[in-house]
Amino acid sequence: MGSTRAGARASLLAACGALALVASLVPVRAARADDEGVSNFQLMRPVWALGFSDAGWLFDYRGQEKHATVGVFPLAMIGAKDDKTYHENDATARLTRAIPLYVAEPVLLETTCDVAVNMLVVPGEGPFVSNEPLTREALLRAAGSPSPTVLVGGTLGREDVPLVRVSIEVQTPDGRRSTVATRIGDEPTLDFLHELVDATIGFVVDAKLCQRTRVPSSLERPPPSHIAPYVGALGQLLSQTFAEGKVMPVSSLWSEVGMMAWYERLRTELPTLLAPRLIELRGVLLSQSYGGTEYAARLPMVMSELEQADTAGDAVGRLAPLVYARAGKPDACETAKTRLAADRDPGFTKWLAGVQCRPSQIQAH
Repeated sequence: MGSTRAGARASLLAACGALALVASLVPVRAARADDEGVSNFQLMRPVWALGFSDAGWLFDYRGQEKHATVGVFPLAMIGAKDDKTYHENDATARLTRAIPLYVAEPVLLETTCDVAVNMLVVPGEGPFVSNEPLTREALLRAAGSPSPTVLVGGTLGREDVPLVRVSIEVQTPDGRRSTVATRIGDEPTLDFLHELVDATIGFVVDAKLCQRTRVPSSLERPPPSHIAPYVGALGQLLSQTFAEGKVMPVSSLWSEVGMMAWYERLRTELPTLLAPRLIELRGVLLSQSYGGTEYAARLPMVMSELEQADTAGDAVGRLAPLVYARAGKPDACETAKTRLAADRDPGFTKWLAGVQCRPSQIQAH
C-alpha cells in the first residue's frame, strides 16, 4: 500500500455522511485486504479544523508533551462482494468511513493521544471497502512511518433493518493487548457510538499510553439525539474537501442547498459546540473554493455570524481575520487583526502574524 501524510492542510479521501440524505455518487470498490494499489491519506486533525492555516491553537489545552499515536482505520464491510461496485449512497459503505471519523474525534479531544485517521482509496476508483478486517501487518503498512502506538479498526454489518452491528477492535501493534467492543444499534440515531468511543479511550488510558484532558465545554461530544446528523455532517464535509482537492468531481456532491441547510440546522440546534459552527463555516469556504452553487447565497449569513463572534472574541472570532481574507474582505481582515493583536497566546500570535489580508499576499493552505 502506498502512504501519504496529508496532515492538517491536505485534501482527504472521501467519506460520506451517516444519513441517507447526505450522499454522493462516487463509485466505491469492494476489495480484499491484500489488494494492490490501495493508497492511504492521513488526517491528523478533525475535518472541521482543516483549511484554517494550521490553527493548532484550537487544541492547545491538550498540552505540548508528545504521547502515543492512535491509528484509526475504516471498518470492514461484512458481506461486501469483490465483484460489486458500491456507490456513496449505499448506507453501509458510507458508514465504514463515517463511524471511524466520529470515533477518532473524541480520542483526540479528550486525551493527550495524537490521532491519525487513515482513509484508504483505490486511485481512480474511489474509497476502499474491505470485506474482511485488515491484519495488523496490513494496518501498519497502511499507516506508514512512524508506526502508531495503537491500532483501531473493526467491522460493520447489517442486522434486521434498521439495525447495524459495529465491532471496534483496539490493539497494540504486537497484539499483546487488545479489546473488542461490539454494539447492535439503530442506524437512524447511531446513539450507541458513545459506548464505542468510551471503549477506545478506556483502552489507551488504562494502558497508561495517554491521559484524559479537561475538555472545554465547546468541544464536548454532541448529545445522543444528534450523533447521526453530526456523523453525516462530518462525512459530507470530508466529501467537500475531496472536491476541493479534485479527488472527486464536484458534480458528485449531494445538493449543496440541502447540504448547507443540514449544516445550519446542526449549528442552530447545538449552538454551544464549536464543531458545528466550524462545519458550517468550512462548508461555505469549501463551496467558494471549488465553485459551488451556494457560496454566494450563504456568505452574507456566515459573515453576519462571524462578525458577532469576532466581537465576542471566542474561538470562531479568533479565526475571523483568515475568514475575512478568504472571503475577499481585506479591510475587515486588517481591522480584526488589529483588534486581536493584544492576544498574548504565543501559538495564536504566531498564527495571526501569518494571516495575509490582501489577495496578492494570501498563500494557499
